[in-house]
Amino acid sequence: MKRILFFISILSVSSTLFANNFPDYTRMIIRFKPAQCCQSTADLKNNIAQLSEEAGVELQLIKPMALNAYVITITPTSQQNFKAVSMQEKILLRQSVLERLKNLPTVELAVPDNIEYTNDTTRADQWDMLDSETYSVQADTSVWAITQGSSSFYAGVIDSGSCPANHSISFIGGYDFPENSTDPADIDPITIWHGCHVAGTIAAHTSDQGNLEGVAPDIQIVALNVFGTQDGAYDSDITDAIEWGLGNAVPGISNNPYPVKVFNMSLGSLEPEPTCPDTVQTALNDAYAANVPVVVSAGNSNAEASAYVFANCQHVIAVAATTSSGNRSTFSNYGSSITIAAPGTDIWSTTGASPFYAEYDGTSMASPHVAGTIALILSANPTFNNVDQLITVLTSTVQAFASPQSPSIGPGIVDTLSAVESVSTATVSPPTAAQLQLSSVLSPLEYCDPIGNKIPYAVHIAFSNALFSGSWALVTANCLPPTSYNSPTLTQSGSTSVVTYSGNGLSSQYQFTPPTPWTCSPNQSSFMCHYVS
Repeated sequence: MKRILFFISILSVSSTLFANNFPDYTRMIIRFKPAQCCQSTADLKNNIAQLSEEAGVELQLIKPMALNAYVITITPTSQQNFKAVSMQEKILLRQSVLERLKNLPTVELAVPDNIEYTNDTTRADQWDMLDSETYSVQADTSVWAITQGSSSFYAGVIDSGSCPANHSISFIGGYDFPENSTDPADIDPITIWHGCHVAGTIAAHTSDQGNLEGVAPDIQIVALNVFGTQDGAYDSDITDAIEWGLGNAVPGISNNPYPVKVFNMSLGSLEPEPTCPDTVQTALNDAYAANVPVVVSAGNSNAEASAYVFANCQHVIAVAATTSSGNRSTFSNYGSSITIAAPGTDIWSTTGASPFYAEYDGTSMASPHVAGTIALILSANPTFNNVDQLITVLTSTVQAFASPQSPSIGPGIVDTLSAVESVSTATVSPPTAAQLQLSSVLSPLEYCDPIGNKIPYAVHIAFSNALFSGSWALVTANCLPPTSYNSPTLTQSGSTSVVTYSGNGLSSQYQFTPPTPWTCSPNQSSFMCHYVS
């Protein structure tokens, strides 16, 4: 199966050893069982030779990769011997070999190294950003008054590479995985500058060509080029890009000095592929464990997204595409695997050829709006680093579609301003009575001073809503016998909270009206608020 960039265009990758043999439909990913391989180069060579003998074809090593795996292929000579000429014949030959390899006692993993492709079909033209546009992401002057991102925030764009130097997008580090190069530049127009266009939506600055602006203009982009000079990306390179972007080791490459805090992957399969590739899913699991969100495009097949990678992988934020009218783009995939929607039709952004900006369509164009929004959220509140809580922020602050969408494309359209406001403000309005709950009575409550001095007591009133939880610590100077505090209850009268204690026939009430505004200190996903009467 092939992978594509999800703009109505294409993504690319090539192998160093087979640069003129793209696409290679006989590439495979293997991993040996522990202690079976590979203590030395000679040991690896012997193991590959043994695999060739067992599989009945001549296999050749292309490269080692992340996760202690290796990329191998069937040599052209063996392909000719088996009369594997067409794409389908090569895929069938590979499948036959994989079935044999899977049954070998030394092999832990044997899967195809599939190919993925792109998913894509002036400032005033950027309807998708402007505050004045009803169904934009609201990534304009209002949200930038809070934050435009931080130069210490690195977003990893797994795509066709970086923009030419004449753009104001801040690129830092990066790597070209298929070409094994420290220069990640998008040098081949076969991709139609797809990676440059995606990066511009995330982080272009107004001084850029065409006065274009990205969602988070002050962050930096780590370009993770998985296309090289071809029009498709291998799963092995995508796996390496995720692991390397996280700062993890990849054979033959120095560790990434700029570990990324969010990934964007605007690529996936051309044809239905109901299971996420094994090594890619493992890398996605590693990103999730590191609290690094991975945003992916849903695909452009006007079909159920769960049938296509990478929207059907676990631990991803899958993004569908919408139009300026607030409805699903006709090409966009849909269904229960969609996390959220974002603009994906008539999207202007940066390119690598004159006039250096262009209008593209695709879910490839939708996902970077969400990645940029995440960059602003985490820049505004760097302690907010839990992927699941981040998804809650995104999905609970959406703007509604123009009308209910059937089939479904998530809860709504990403609203950058609302999402950033929800985590950045230090002033919280008091919760409603329905949100209040008496949670505990706190010390000191041991005794009353025998000569009548007043011993203060405290009580916690907790609240929660879709995004945050917190509490008030209430303190009074009343002094009652300890047993009087055995059965606290909480009632409300308008905005006034009444705490009642009734033990041993005694009762005491404390009325409390929360002040407005209520000033709190952000602490990751919680606000802890304290008030002393």
